[in-house]
Amino acid sequence: MTTPDPISTPPEPDFHRHVDQSDEELLGHAYTPPEPPPPLVWPFIKACITAMAMSIGFTGLFYGGGFGLGDFKIMHYIASALALQMLVPLVLPPAWVLAKLAVHFRVPRGFADIAIGGLLGCVMLISGDWKLQHVAFIMGGLVGGFVFWRAQGYPGASERTAKLGDAAARVIR
Repeated sequence: MTTPDPISTPPEPDFHRHVDQSDEELLGHAYTPPEPPPPLVWPFIKACITAMAMSIGFTGLFYGGGFGLGDFKIMHYIASALALQMLVPLVLPPAWVLAKLAVHFRVPRGFADIAIGGLLGCVMLISGDWKLQHVAFIMGGLVGGFVFWRAQGYPGASERTAKLGDAAARVIR
């Protein structure tokens, strides 16, 4: 009787070999899957809508807040805000570049998000004329940046700062 050659004959599979072993024993360590990055689209949309709404609100405060269709009336800005919401995708590349610059220069996350919102609100200054309305859009952008940071769950913030952010959000509401 000849013995089978171990190289040419594959071993019989042992299906019950791992039944009593845990996954940790099989892998040699505990495997923890990486956490997925937080979603960016929904917080960005929330921030843009909030920034526009706050810009309209600040504009109404600055100009007396009439509801007519004449100059400096709130209905004019509501129509403009609805049109500008369609341009939100065009704001994504500058926001991404500003976020990368903030990371490069090690700006703390909350300050960076709020400042980026304010800088995106400065887009209204492209016209060259400095009006009180432009200040309203910058202030709306700052609030939008805060909303983005809050919607992300206050990344980079201590527990105390997160509590202060929640308190500020209650005041804004």
